[in-house]
Parts: sequence; structure tokens; C-alpha cells
Amino acid sequence: MYWDLVFRKLVPRLRGPTVTQEQCDQQHEKEVVPRVKAFIEPSEERWTFLDKKIREQLEYFKAEKEHYGNQAPREIVKRVC
Repeated sequence: MYWDLVFRKLVPRLRGPTVTQEQCDQQHEKEVVPRVKAFIEPSEERWTFLDKKIREQLEYFKAEKEHYGNQAPREIVKRVC
């Protein structure tokens, strides 16, 4: 949620019926990924926190799969760092 608020202020949102997913992905790679990397990379504590949050999210997805009877748990998007 924090990053969502930050990037709403910093990154112009692509809008309109002609905007493709590829354009959104390219903008994400150009605008968001470098900022997240710059925040995470210098701190071992931040890496540890990120790893913990990823494990917690994967556990949540597994529990969600079992609760709702889904075929497979949801996946985390491609890691950027």
C-alpha cells in the first residue's frame, strides 16, 4: 500500500482504451523497478523484511487456495530485486 501511494504521486498513470499491458509493464520497469531497487539494495534489514513478507504472502496464497478450493495458489509477480 505504501508503494502504491508513493508511485501514484511520482509515476504518471497510463490511461485510455489504447493503452496495452505491454506499455504498462514497460512503464513499470522504467519508473518503479529502479526506485524499489534503490530502496531495498543498500539495507540487509530491508532484504530480510522483504524475504519475510514474500514467505508470508506465499503462505497466505496457499491457505487461500485450500479455503476456496482453487486449482493452484496465486503467484507473486516477478521479483524486481
